[in-house]
Amino acid sequence: MTKKTPHSQEGTAQEKSQAAADKPGQVVQSFSHGRSKVVTIEIKRKRGQGRLAGKKEQDKNARDGKLTTDEQSARHKALESARKAPAERPQQPNLKDILTPPPLPPEEPKTEAAPHKPAGTAAIVPALTTKKAPAPARGPAFQKAPSKSSNADADTEDEAPAKKTTFKRTEEKRSNKNFKRFYTEDDTDLQIKTPDTLLKRQKKRAALKTEKVAQTVIIGESISVRDLAMRMSEKLPVVLKTMLKLGIEGNINHTLDASTAELLVLEMGHTPQQALTDTKRLEQLTDIAPSEQAEFKTKPPVVTIMGHVDHGKTSLLDALRKTNVTAKEAGGITQHIGAYQITTKAGQKITFIDTPGHAAFTEMRSRGACITDVVILLVAADDGVKEQTIEAISHAKASKAPIIVAINKIDKPGANPDRVRQELLSHDIVVESLGGDVLDVAVSAMTGENLDKLQEAILLQAELLELKATDDMPAKGFILEARLDKKRGSMGTVLLQNGTLRKGDIFVSGITSGRVRLMLDDHGKSKDTAFPAEPIELLGFNAPPMAGDSFLVVESEQKAQEILELRKNAAQQQKPLQQPTSSLEELLKGNVQKVSELPLIIKADTQGSLEAVCASLEGIKHPEVAVKIIYRNVGALNESDVNLAQVSGALLVGFGVNASPLLCEHAKKEGVEIKTYDIIYNLITFVKDLLSGLLTPEKKEVILGHADIRQIFVIKKIGHIAGCYVTDGIIKRSALARVKRGNTLLFEGVISTLKRQQNDVKEVKESYECGILLNNFNDFKEGDTIEAYELQNIKRSLDD
Repeated sequence: MTKKTPHSQEGTAQEKSQAAADKPGQVVQSFSHGRSKVVTIEIKRKRGQGRLAGKKEQDKNARDGKLTTDEQSARHKALESARKAPAERPQQPNLKDILTPPPLPPEEPKTEAAPHKPAGTAAIVPALTTKKAPAPARGPAFQKAPSKSSNADADTEDEAPAKKTTFKRTEEKRSNKNFKRFYTEDDTDLQIKTPDTLLKRQKKRAALKTEKVAQTVIIGESISVRDLAMRMSEKLPVVLKTMLKLGIEGNINHTLDASTAELLVLEMGHTPQQALTDTKRLEQLTDIAPSEQAEFKTKPPVVTIMGHVDHGKTSLLDALRKTNVTAKEAGGITQHIGAYQITTKAGQKITFIDTPGHAAFTEMRSRGACITDVVILLVAADDGVKEQTIEAISHAKASKAPIIVAINKIDKPGANPDRVRQELLSHDIVVESLGGDVLDVAVSAMTGENLDKLQEAILLQAELLELKATDDMPAKGFILEARLDKKRGSMGTVLLQNGTLRKGDIFVSGITSGRVRLMLDDHGKSKDTAFPAEPIELLGFNAPPMAGDSFLVVESEQKAQEILELRKNAAQQQKPLQQPTSSLEELLKGNVQKVSELPLIIKADTQGSLEAVCASLEGIKHPEVAVKIIYRNVGALNESDVNLAQVSGALLVGFGVNASPLLCEHAKKEGVEIKTYDIIYNLITFVKDLLSGLLTPEKKEVILGHADIRQIFVIKKIGHIAGCYVTDGIIKRSALARVKRGNTLLFEGVISTLKRQQNDVKEVKESYECGILLNNFNDFKEGDTIEAYELQNIKRSLDD
């Protein structure tokens, strides 16, 4: 707020200004027209003004040249420090000390507080000791005014404990940034990095960087120059220069083969290493060997019974196991591979594998021979050596397993075991009774005669083989058979070779995997563990496995998935490309004969049966017809199979499985035919008959009769009619005809009109006259002969 006072007319402006300056709170206010007046100023205090009064007073004293209390205290301390002896004061470094850094002082405990550092320096480097150093002290020019609390601390500064000498770095603000100073905590020593020192250190670092480190370079089947340089940690120009030196042309995107890349890596001083292929990686994952500490024990022998169909293989097993498996088999023949285990009176175990004897089950017999320890060649005493017996002998010799000949049905009339032994000689099977080394036992599955001797022979042979296995490793084995159960899902019969199988184990089999959920023995009883040479049926497959695939337990699902991917990739690479059925030249010449195909959809009860059926049908060879299997799988017939057959026009065939009434009704509406069989003979015969129906029927010419031309009649708008006399046979209307003049053939055509006494007739028999009109032919002469004939279709078969 401003109050105006009446100004005095006396005095000049300077006097008024001087008077206003002498009086506090008054100022002289001048105007543009030259007049001025003295004005009094009143200032109101605001809230908090009292707190700032002391500071304003200090600022006023500083402007008037007076010292504040803090400054007076600081100056007092500076004077006391100046009065001390020169030896007690820290000496400032001169130019010589700066250029020649002194040696490090000996480590001595410090009892005095560290004095301030020279002005113009700032601590920027942490302490060189393991303890964290305090912030460096600054010179007087950079120190702040001490507070009351700092004065209190200054009184006790002499009582501070001794501190270990540490080094810190400060950087002086100069144009040359290479000058760096190092101080101790008490600023008694000083070290300087000169430009020469820094240059030497930079050279050492550069030398370390340029020193080459040999790399192990992994090389695949091919690699680009850019990737190879990155793996060698080399610069691209250096790599390209080395390539030119070796005579290899290319740029950074050029692809090198394995041998060229290996040569380049060796030239540049590195070690090449070939990358693992999928095959080697798969071998590493699946090649699980027992540990050195694993204990090997005697295992039960695995015995495969092989022989001709209906020679009593399954009956022999029933007699040993005291079961009746034969009664459950369709047609009384074995069409599935089975595995069983018996315990002898002495408590020893023997594992038997039963194989079918039909010719279609060759793969099953081969599979059984590959995983067996001993082969029993079963021959009927009343039938002798047959075709499948000879095939079983070849499989047994290929497996290099010892053979025991069992001559069955010695109880039947007409049995002659000696004749069987003589017939085996022609196949290089010499039994002991004839001076050979092959054991032979004459048995009877019906009466049980000499079954104990057969068991003794098996155990004796196993003892000579010294069969060993360990249960201290992940389980390994083979898939004997697989099926799809309606209630449980995919199941497989596994024969273990090594290791112990437990519930919950993760396994891989072929291109399928899973986890063990249920284990059943050959009697259908549940088990928690399974040991080597023990056949079990597993539940837990993601899909029905393939019979003959390996079985392996792995530690994790990740490893199982990796094995599956590698196996699928290998299967795709090994799959042959579809070759063209004919060349372009043959197509242009028209020499290619179209092959008729019979599309089939096949469902079977087990994997082995499916394999046998498909192999038998695909083995039917004919140049004009063939079987085309659109889809094959294990399990019962379902609606999706019917839909697929309806779309593709295929025949739906089931082996060992039945179709429900609802499914048959649905198939009838869709126009799909379903055929089911339990015996493989009937299935193969049915398919052969269908293929025979697809064969083009054979055309056969049949002569009907002959007629001599005796007179020619010319009728306008109709043509020439030959008056004929039938000499033999019969002449039919619409039959094929030939006109011959002597031995010369004049015309071949069709009889369009046949008349008898001006009436149209269908046929004229021998010794009758008739009129014959041929299409597009009028050049008749008396004495010509007309021969009537027809072509008949004769059905063909595949055996023709």
